[in-house]
Amino acid sequence: MTCIATRIRPLLFAVLALTICLSTPASAQDAESEVPPNGVWTNSLTGKLSGSQAAYSNWQEGGLNTLALTTSLDGKFVRGGDHWIQTYEMRFAFGLVQQDTLAVRKSDDLIRLGAGLQYRGDGFLQTFRPTISAALRTQFADGFNYDEDPFGDDVERSLPVKTSSFFSPAVVTQSLGLTY
Repeated sequence: MTCIATRIRPLLFAVLALTICLSTPASAQDAESEVPPNGVWTNSLTGKLSGSQAAYSNWQEGGLNTLALTTSLDGKFVRGGDHWIQTYEMRFAFGLVQQDTLAVRKSDDLIRLGAGLQYRGDGFLQTFRPTISAALRTQFADGFNYDEDPFGDDVERSLPVKTSSFFSPAVVTQSLGLTY
C-alpha cells in the first residue's frame, strides 16, 4: 500500500504555493457594510500554514512524539448590484500528523464551496432578502479507519480500511429562503 503522504504530496505543495502567493488579510465587518456598491467586487483571501512538533525523551509525565503540518486557504468574494448581491465563498484545508511510531495520517481535509444570490428590494424586501444558495462539501484525500475491527463483525481485514476518497462523499446543499 502506497503511503498517503506520497500520494498527496503534489496536492499539498500546490495548496501551499497558493496559500503563500495569494494570502491577503481579511477584516471582520457587519453584514450591511459587507455589501459593496453597485458593480464592485469585494474580495478577501486568507492563507494559513501551521506546523508543530513535540519530542519527549526521559519525560516523566509522558507524551507522544508528534509532528504536524496544516495549511488552509479561505476566500470570500461579494459583488453588489442594483438589486442583486452575489456571494461566493471557499475554504480549503489539509493537514497531516505523524505520532510516535504510527504512520503519517491526515488530520484535516476539507473542500467547501458556496454561492449565494440575494435580492435587495425596498420595504420588507430590504430587511428580509429573498435568497438562493448552494454549497458543496467534499475532501481532497482518501480517508481510512485504523481500528482493529472497524465494522464490529469479527471479519479479518487488512488495515487500514479505506472509508472515503476524493469526491466520495460529496454533499451538495441547495437553499431557498429569506436572509435577515
